[in-house]
Amino acid sequence: MGWLQFVASLADSLAWPLSVVALAVVFRPMISQLDLTGVRRWKAGPAGIEIENWDREASETKASLARQKPRAEKSTPAEIGLSKQLEIESQENPSVAVLEAFSQVEAELRKIITDAEITDERDPERMSARQLSLLALENDLITSESASAVEGLSILRNLAAHGQAKTQLDPTRAVEYLHLSEGLLYALRTKP
Repeated sequence: MGWLQFVASLADSLAWPLSVVALAVVFRPMISQLDLTGVRRWKAGPAGIEIENWDREASETKASLARQKPRAEKSTPAEIGLSKQLEIESQENPSVAVLEAFSQVEAELRKIITDAEITDERDPERMSARQLSLLALENDLITSESASAVEGLSILRNLAAHGQAKTQLDPTRAVEYLHLSEGLLYALRTKP
């Protein structure tokens, strides 16, 4: 290998890391303004960078739920319904209402798996709603329609969680999402 080939090979090997460093230097003022506290997971790939910050989303959801009207003490959340529970939130912050509705669907799926005492090498507490629905479907705990509904709602939830639906997610659509989630919760609580 000649010295020209060596230099070309070295330049080829260092092109990607050097371009990342150059971008970091150029965008340093914007990067320094990012709030990265509570970041749980980073992903980088050919499609871009994805950052999950569940702590911030959870605290925003809890704070917004605390602002809601107090419920009647004798009523359970299942009796009230999602659209009534999250009525104010769907008007003030539609994406938080969507996230909370989906978390209730996920909790119900987790309860179904736990109550059925299914033995699986995966921990239900660490499984996503889609994984939980597939496990429940495999064990005939839910219908295939319910599993499809979970998948559809999870796509909409992800759009709301990652801010991609902010321009399209208005209070009316958030209420529609709540009604869909409410119907799915009813179907999940009814044995197939």
